[in-house]
Amino acid sequence: MGIHTGSWLYTAEAGRPGGRTSRLLRTVLARRLLIFVAVLMGLTALAAGLATPPPRSSRDTQKPVIGTTVKPATPPVEATLSLSEPRTIAVDEGDQLQLSVQGDALDAVEIDGLGQLQAIAPDTPAAFDILADSPGTYAIRLVGADRPVGRLRVTPARE
Repeated sequence: MGIHTGSWLYTAEAGRPGGRTSRLLRTVLARRLLIFVAVLMGLTALAAGLATPPPRSSRDTQKPVIGTTVKPATPPVEATLSLSEPRTIAVDEGDQLQLSVQGDALDAVEIDGLGQLQAIAPDTPAAFDILADSPGTYAIRLVGADRPVGRLRVTPARE
């Protein structure tokens, strides 16, 4: 009792949910959608493979001028503070400081003025990686106990 129009077969039960033909129609549409998505993904991969890479910036390819000196990179300054022995750590402006604060407290360590805050535990030291770019003296303290741990002194760079 079906009527054939085009490529679809319509029956009396096609309009009802769960009808045999409506399931067939959904299956065919789902397969066509999957094929369309697969073709689209293939075309995208092909286009990406054929595209030329972006040009390198002039900064990446720039060569040093002959006769100029290049300042070698200095290794980071490594320092360790202990909660039991407060002291002052001194670095020059521009230095990279890797500071470790060790102790038996469960708290947080803050370097006032630099916006640096790290947790500390008896088995986990507070670790800071700081670029000392602002000369001055900064207090290092335990936040919860409101207790000083030490100080960080950044001296102006020598030319």
